[in-house]
Amino acid sequence: MKEKHKVIATYDYAEYMISYINHYLESESNLKEFREYYQHYILKDHNTVGNLEISEITKDIVEECVYMDDWIMPEDHYRDFENDMDYFQKYVGEEVLIEGRNMGWQNRSGEGTITLSESMDLFNDIIPKTTDFTYYIYKLSSDSDNVYRVTISHHDSPTGESYTITFKN
Repeated sequence: MKEKHKVIATYDYAEYMISYINHYLESESNLKEFREYYQHYILKDHNTVGNLEISEITKDIVEECVYMDDWIMPEDHYRDFENDMDYFQKYVGEEVLIEGRNMGWQNRSGEGTITLSESMDLFNDIIPKTTDFTYYIYKLSSDSDNVYRVTISHHDSPTGESYTITFKN
């Protein structure tokens, strides 16, 4: 049986976009919201969303509109992520041991210690030098109060790098 975990923060732009799509598909009232918001959007068949009946709005149409929406910005997702990472403000000034496994295409392991100057150090100090990745920071039910886990996936580590973060209180 898989151990329970609590997600603290997630940086995953694809998941962020999917959450928009799923929101619109959840209910008829959300589909009405979708039709109103995208009413002037011209679909591939040259029809506009505003001319559609609610029953005609399919998942494909919602996906087309959301994925082409220039107003759903990565910066918005990043700002939400930063807000979630504020959870770690309580540890600012503390020493942190970061242990990594399966890092990069050579699956290396290593560890390092930092002093947390801001909560985003837990992100910026370990992310890969690429722009296309996912980052999940969470806590397993069996972890001590001062221990957290991070999984980062990217093209050199598609199955995920694993990090254990231990605050030395």
